[in-house]
Amino acid sequence: MQEGETMPSPEKESDVYFVESQQDGTVLVAMDVNVNEQNRMVSWFDTVKERMMGYENIQRDNTSLSFTRLASEGGGDYNFQPMTLEIYQEKVKPKLLAPQDFDNLDSLKQAFEETKSSAW
Repeated sequence: MQEGETMPSPEKESDVYFVESQQDGTVLVAMDVNVNEQNRMVSWFDTVKERMMGYENIQRDNTSLSFTRLASEGGGDYNFQPMTLEIYQEKVKPKLLAPQDFDNLDSLKQAFEETKSSAW
């Protein structure tokens, strides 16, 4: 991944991510994930707002990302993994105010993508 690029998504299956952190209960979904190595920052859109966090260390591959947030920003470990229907059903849907059912991953991703246009 080049500097400032969004995370690659093999077969366009991972442009929506499930975000998990034991220390931060406010994270859940991420889109447009961007890693800026020069500034040691990770940013993403979470369906409501843009988030940006500095990191101490980071691990990533073509589909997932894990980092430790700077202690000066509150610390914590963050794990991003491609959203699947199973993850949505088990970990995301129970936390939504207006949960929806989806028949396939494309319709789920489209619904999350539509939140970007309604947020602006």
